[in-house]
Amino acid sequence: MHLEISTAKHLQSVIDQLENQPKLFTKAVQRAMRKTARWLKTRMARELAKQMGVVQKGLKSRFILSTEGKGKNQKFIFWLGTYPLAAEMAGKPRNTKKGVSVKKHRFVGAFYKKVYGSSQHVWIRSQRNTGYSLVRPSSQSTGNVPKRLSGRFPVERLGIEIDPIAVELFKRYERRVNSQFNRLLEKELNYVLNVE
Repeated sequence: MHLEISTAKHLQSVIDQLENQPKLFTKAVQRAMRKTARWLKTRMARELAKQMGVVQKGLKSRFILSTEGKGKNQKFIFWLGTYPLAAEMAGKPRNTKKGVSVKKHRFVGAFYKKVYGSSQHVWIRSQRNTGYSLVRPSSQSTGNVPKRLSGRFPVERLGIEIDPIAVELFKRYERRVNSQFNRLLEKELNYVLNVE
């Protein structure tokens, strides 16, 4: 899922005025794009974390910012990975009598433990999974499980869906991002022309 901010559509009249000073224009556009990117990332991370009931830190690696093209055809691309967020990344997991709780999320029948490797994750036995989202391979085989534990596997690593909330946020911010960029660009052009 991604958003694009394009300079070509909204800025032709400004470009015409600054044709004799292309470096100033390019500098202003780049500053405005960076500031718009930070604005978008901050707002979306805050809203997404709040609506999902997770910590923002867990979503940090899900946002990728990049640019494509140069000059007046430059685009800023904001990408968000919507694969389910590992339950343990949503906050501090706690084992309870009924399962695992992570912030506002409850996973009945789950457990927080080291199963494969040296890190703890939120797991559930495949037979007990009643529709929770999964992370990475949907199930683990018994191939690397000690014999004393066979029969307690396969297990599945649990996650929290991002996609439904992210789609709604992208629609909302798609309408706002270009006007925010234009507002910031106007400020940057003013600064470049009148202050520097």
